[in-house]
Amino acid sequence: MERFWIIRDTEHGKVIVPKKPILCPICGEVMLLHDFACYKHTSGFKHADIHVKCPYCSFWATFGVPISEEEFEELTKSPLHKQILKWELTNLVDEEVRGDLEARLKKWGYW
Repeated sequence: MERFWIIRDTEHGKVIVPKKPILCPICGEVMLLHDFACYKHTSGFKHADIHVKCPYCSFWATFGVPISEEEFEELTKSPLHKQILKWELTNLVDEEVRGDLEARLKKWGYW
């Protein structure tokens, strides 16, 4: 079975993103990557918690994705690990949507 998530290298560091857009179950808009964090359990199991948020209705979802030791090392060393991601880092939205999002996020104090 093919995995839904991939690790993408950006100019700011590595991120884990969906291969296809995730649509909001409330309003149908494309959900955006908000942040991710990797964890290693005492049993040795490793996973990434990936948070996505709808920029229109604010629906929030968390995905727990099992990752390999290599992926764990790559992601935890990334400067973006456990950081709120500015939308332009993910390249998941087109320019028109990005401009609208940036204006709203600046107004709300994201940057």
